[in-house]
Amino acid sequence: MTDSLNTPEKKAETLRWLQGFHAASDSLDSTEFVQNYFTEDAVVQFGNNPVVKAHGPFIEIQSQRLKVLESMSHEVVSFDILPDKIYQVASVTYKVKNDPSGEAIVIPGLAVFYKALEDSKINRFEVYIDISPVFKRAQEIAAVASQV
Repeated sequence: MTDSLNTPEKKAETLRWLQGFHAASDSLDSTEFVQNYFTEDAVVQFGNNPVVKAHGPFIEIQSQRLKVLESMSHEVVSFDILPDKIYQVASVTYKVKNDPSGEAIVIPGLAVFYKALEDSKINRFEVYIDISPVFKRAQEIAAVASQV
């Protein structure tokens, strides 16, 4: 069954969906991103953070997380399609707000999207990435700003 999911057409269709998902995420508009790509009762697990269920709580947490960012950009490195999920490796580039160096922080990550190929929205999302360097840089910038 998985062989029929890995045809060039299915791979291209899945890549387009992933690119749209990431473009929405990279826009830093949590509300539109969540409403367009997650079912109302979706479950989200971001690393070792508590599981989040439903749009409202996820939008709130995502908005808080994104407040420190100037920009975010995802590059799909590879992905595999199964009947009920997609495994994806990505490289994510972050820029922190008010960073005088404009440093790009590039971090690899793995995500699992629980959805059938024909579904446009996911019902479970698991992300495995260590974004602590982003928050460390944001804290450094805030510390310098508070001394001025």
